[in-house]
Amino acid sequence: MCMFSHITIEQEADRYYKMLKRKVYTTPKGYIDLINSYLHFLKEKYNELNSYKNKLANGLTKLSETNETVKSLEETLTKLQPVLKEKAIEQEALIQKIKIDRVDADRVKEVVGEEERVVNEQAQKIKVLKDDADVILKKAEEILMGAKKSLDTLQRQV
Repeated sequence: MCMFSHITIEQEADRYYKMLKRKVYTTPKGYIDLINSYLHFLKEKYNELNSYKNKLANGLTKLSETNETVKSLEETLTKLQPVLKEKAIEQEALIQKIKIDRVDADRVKEVVGEEERVVNEQAQKIKVLKDDADVILKKAEEILMGAKKSLDTLQRQV
């Protein structure tokens, strides 16, 4: 925005008169209005700049707080670094132990599987023997029942 002085306004009024043949007068009230407009504009710009200044100050405060937080976290991380290394070593040892235990468990699983197969085979053989024994038992029971009936039919001679 171009600011005019009192003299510049008079020069512009003369130029305006030459172009349009219309007279423009600069009155004290007009000049005071110009000053008031300038003061109003100055106040707006001051408030705008003050707002920017406050935003920048808040931003700097936040950056400062963030830097402090980062420093605190870095210190904590530095303090925890040995613990982290120790935990990593413990984890690696645990992984190795689990691998060894898994190998042992696989061996035991194979042995158990073999024993299960043998037990199942024996169970099959026992089942066959039991079935045969049941058949023989049934026949023996029938013979026993026949013998009991025959005994019942026999009478004692006195």
